[in-house]
Amino acid sequence: MSKKILFPQIKGLLHGSDYNPDQWLDRPDILEKDIELMKKAKMTSMSVGIFAWAAYEPSEGEFHMDWLKNIMDKLYENGIYTILATPSGARPAWLDEKYPECMRVNADDHRAHHGFRHNHCMSSPKFREKTGIIINKIIDTVGDHPGLVMWHISNEFGGECFCPLCKKKFQDYAPPEQKPSGGYNLNVVYYSRDGQRLDDQPKKSWSQREYERAEREKIHCRAKREQRESEVDAQGNPVKDNSGVKKAIAIVVIVLGVITSIALPGSATWAVIFAIVTLISARKQKQSYDAGDWERFRTSAKKATRWLWVTLGLCCVGVVAIFGIVGIYLKSDNGTVGLIREAIQTIRDDDSSHTPENSHQDAVADSKSKAPDGKFKNLHGENVSYVHGFHTFALSGNEFSIPCKFSEFEKAGFTIRNDEDKKIKPGESDGYAYYEEDGTYRGTIFIFNTSDKDIVPEKGIVGGLTLNPGSPVKKNDLKLAGDLGFESQPDDFGQVLGYQLTNYVSMSNYTSYEWYFEDQGYYTSLQAQYGEDGKLSTVWLMNNADLRN
Repeated sequence: MSKKILFPQIKGLLHGSDYNPDQWLDRPDILEKDIELMKKAKMTSMSVGIFAWAAYEPSEGEFHMDWLKNIMDKLYENGIYTILATPSGARPAWLDEKYPECMRVNADDHRAHHGFRHNHCMSSPKFREKTGIIINKIIDTVGDHPGLVMWHISNEFGGECFCPLCKKKFQDYAPPEQKPSGGYNLNVVYYSRDGQRLDDQPKKSWSQREYERAEREKIHCRAKREQRESEVDAQGNPVKDNSGVKKAIAIVVIVLGVITSIALPGSATWAVIFAIVTLISARKQKQSYDAGDWERFRTSAKKATRWLWVTLGLCCVGVVAIFGIVGIYLKSDNGTVGLIREAIQTIRDDDSSHTPENSHQDAVADSKSKAPDGKFKNLHGENVSYVHGFHTFALSGNEFSIPCKFSEFEKAGFTIRNDEDKKIKPGESDGYAYYEEDGTYRGTIFIFNTSDKDIVPEKGIVGGLTLNPGSPVKKNDLKLAGDLGFESQPDDFGQVLGYQLTNYVSMSNYTSYEWYFEDQGYYTSLQAQYGEDGKLSTVWLMNNADLRN
């Protein structure tokens, strides 16, 4: 059997969408971009001009058709064909203003206003005249265009009009004397049972019709209520439906269960499952009650009640378990009690160091300007330009470039102290004191877990560390970028890293010069801290922005 190809010029299926370029004719760049996206999506056709009447004819008798030909030319040049629509679905404002009979009339005999689609009376002679004119103009302009493959004759058929013209046309189509011999009698729509024309009958106002509708609804509701009250309980009282309470409790359990499961995965799964079953059973109970099916109602009510008690029992068990876990945690060293204990100890330690002499010195230091002296300039939090190799250094004759695996530090003889045998969770980090083989303390090393499971610190990635001269003090064995080391002064750091600081801190017992690189802030930074004696006491080196979630 031979196949008939409707559109041989298009290889494969027609693939496209509605396209309304008449909305931005003053922006040719948008059209060019749209065509690029169409080609990227492998579109082969576009429906154009569905609501473009106002662009074709902005005022009566004034036609602008060149833009349509231009659009179709550009589409065709790019291998995209046009499905051209008739624009009758959206008339221009001037047409409705001058010829209001073109707009529809609703069932209450109110003529519609301009401002929405499909508001046209198909019986209107003026509407038919004007649509004929504009469609013929379109045909004259692009009817033989090689890119035109199909006509879109209307958009979304349908709609009712109750104007005298439309009623007359329907009444002429189905008069009472020509009733069909069988099937649905269409003329009852516009004629009474005895054949009298509806427009000859007295019309009812909107309020009259609403009153009658409300009365009918009252009668219906009364009948349903009487049907429901026909079933009585053992005491002779009408049976009442309590499915609403069961639904409400089930919904509350589901919401709380979902929230709890987010915090403690799997903790409330069964409670949520049984709550859903309760919700379904309560719904069936309500349906049976409304239908007056008392046998089914009693069965559904018992099931819903049974499942509700199971749900509440699971909730009670879950609440007790959660409170138990929270209580154990609060009493632990890592819980609230432990944190409070740690905070009190910290306050005591701080108080012991604040002698009257030190407090006076701190007050004097705080009263001074925070702007650095000399050549340095404070940028007030702004980042400085990137310094090549800031993250590379040599310590005790071993070269490192962070971030790197902690195993590189292990090979160089460095160890960490993890007294509690803690593990690092996925996406988290922790700091550990690190030492040389002879036990010399060198500072704190920050280790990150970039895997998807818990790891010991020795398997992690080093993203930062503090560098100390050592305790006891080691030889000057640190070499940073630009040959900076423990013997370097602030001016030496300024020559290498720049005299524009990201942050500057001047306290009674130390001074800190801070450089933040790129746009990563503290996570990509170098800080040099000097003690009261003017010697470099600590270098903070961080390069872990890419290691964080």
